[in-house]
Amino acid sequence: MQCGSNPRKNHDPFDMKVFKRGPGTKDNPNLIPSHLEKRMIGCICEEDQTHINWMWLHRGDPKRCECGYWFKIVDAKPL
Repeated sequence: MQCGSNPRKNHDPFDMKVFKRGPGTKDNPNLIPSHLEKRMIGCICEEDQTHINWMWLHRGDPKRCECGYWFKIVDAKPL
């Protein structure tokens, strides 16, 4: 068995991977997994942008980025 080939192992326990944005509308926000009540996220508003727009998300309170995309915290899978 090679290192990292265990399918049950969580290779991203701190949810640090980059997500591709979906529609990101108010009715269909981008879902951000979290074990906590709040989480800091970064939005790369445009593909060739050289900075990240950081913001706090709070559970139960969807938030709109300056670029117009919406984000919402959902329950993360157990570790």
